[in-house]
Amino acid sequence: MTASNMDNVALSMLAMAETLRIQQPPKFKMAIKCARGALKLQTSVQMTAHVNFQLGKLLFFYTDNQMEAREHLTIAYNSMLQFGGNHFLNDRLEALALICESYLYGDDFTSHFAKLTTLIRSEINNVSPTQPIYYKLLLYYIEGCCNADDPQHALEACQLGLQQSLNSNDTKMNLYFRVTKSLISCRCLNKRLEEKERQEIKLLLNYTEQQQPNSPFIFNLRFFKSCVKLAFVMSDGKTRTSRKSLRKVQNAVQNSAMLNSQQPGIRWMDSIQMTIFACLMTIVNSTLQCNYDRAQKYYVYGKKCADDYIAKAVRQPSEAGILKSVQRMKLAILEMMAHCNIMACRPCDAITNIGEMVRFSDEIPREVGNEFRCAIQSLLGIYCIYLRDMDLAEKHFLAALKQKPIGNNAQVMAYVNLALLYLSQCKHGEYYEIAEKLTSNKVSQCSTLVQNNFKFLQTFHAYLVNKMEECNISITHLLDEAKGEDLFRLHAIGFLILIIIKRISLNGLQTIIDWSKKANDHVLLNWCYSTIARSQRANNEDSSEFEAEMKNEANLFDPHAMRVQHDSSNAGQLINVSQKEALAQISHK
Repeated sequence: MTASNMDNVALSMLAMAETLRIQQPPKFKMAIKCARGALKLQTSVQMTAHVNFQLGKLLFFYTDNQMEAREHLTIAYNSMLQFGGNHFLNDRLEALALICESYLYGDDFTSHFAKLTTLIRSEINNVSPTQPIYYKLLLYYIEGCCNADDPQHALEACQLGLQQSLNSNDTKMNLYFRVTKSLISCRCLNKRLEEKERQEIKLLLNYTEQQQPNSPFIFNLRFFKSCVKLAFVMSDGKTRTSRKSLRKVQNAVQNSAMLNSQQPGIRWMDSIQMTIFACLMTIVNSTLQCNYDRAQKYYVYGKKCADDYIAKAVRQPSEAGILKSVQRMKLAILEMMAHCNIMACRPCDAITNIGEMVRFSDEIPREVGNEFRCAIQSLLGIYCIYLRDMDLAEKHFLAALKQKPIGNNAQVMAYVNLALLYLSQCKHGEYYEIAEKLTSNKVSQCSTLVQNNFKFLQTFHAYLVNKMEECNISITHLLDEAKGEDLFRLHAIGFLILIIIKRISLNGLQTIIDWSKKANDHVLLNWCYSTIARSQRANNEDSSEFEAEMKNEANLFDPHAMRVQHDSSNAGQLINVSQKEALAQISHK
């Protein structure tokens, strides 16, 4: 048979593959077999490129075999590139977009970053800014730069997108690039855009909404903008400041049915991801405000939504970037719930959350799981403190410091936890070694919440070495910060330390006791009762009532009782496995 006849046979086989793909229920495996069969035929160069392209797309969207998908797409792209001119231009650019996505969300992104950016730069000038693929490639470039910790080039690409969308009078994309620029600034540079730029976004959004009322695109873009602001202020620990943005996000989720529209265009999130994100932010807010019951409620629902989405992604096509985003949000939900259970003196529940984090991070792409290794080791360190196993806690904190989390917050908190551990054992030499690494420049790049925890560390150290004036200044500043953002636990700890330093009135303790009871914070309750009992003994008053209360609270986090629970659960196995990992991390140079 001639090449022309073989081309016709290949087209017929691809048509059969498409029929199998779209039928109900779809038969993806058979569709892929048809495409593979077409590739075995002796077809023309052009048809071979086309078959590789179609097979690559099938593998990309309907299998986990991304390496093979990328291989076929790359063969197709290179072949189409050799044809020159505008031959196969649309297919070539689509193949390039899929290759970029494969690199962006693959396990080997770092090693292929240079190749990704080179490919996009080589093609971007061949595409008209009026074509949607132009902005898609530009956004891939921006995301790649952000993932490679190169915010400067990401912002430059954003500026190019802004200019081109302005030249082509594309208000929608202009808005999208403006909000994307805001996201880069918040995520990579830890600062919001200038007030002037934020006002421009607001005015453009209002104008576009007047022109296109009830547009799903505008609704989604407003949600994107609100999420960027909410995530930024929440990561900074500003719970009071975040309330307005959190309400906006929660209201948007309730109205997210409008996103079911099939109107073409860029959508930042669909309703399911919006719901998971809103649950996560509500859990963070509830944790910071010590409302653990509310956190538990949203934890159950948010985790269920994430699990349902991840399970469906196994059976049907899902964008890799969205799937990884959901995986990250699930891990963050588990992490926040573990913190809640730790603060509420429920370490056995916390170790269940940590165990699920460990198992899930081993099931998902390596680079996603690795982002939470530092948090896992830090949580295990805190759990070991409950068991009074200080040596093992130290090993976990040291292992946390060997990880490479995104941003400085997690690493600095691991340093703070380790330094507090050393101070609690009066290991001042080890403390000073850690304190030297907590430079002012390093701490200043962290969130306000982390900076406040660092100030608490400094206050504790100043108290131990009897620098009362320095301690008093630090604790006063800490109390002002905590009060300004309703950080109840931090404020309560600061107030209890202030009582020791300045011998002030105990009148404010009742408020702390009431809040601690509401939050099930037995550590703070124990501290409050012991403070009152100590004061009563000093004044020759009967302290038996508060000593009994103190004993009752202490029993709830008694290390011997916790050790029994620990030994009777699977926690011991998790700790042993994680201990080996911690030791391996510490010994690794």
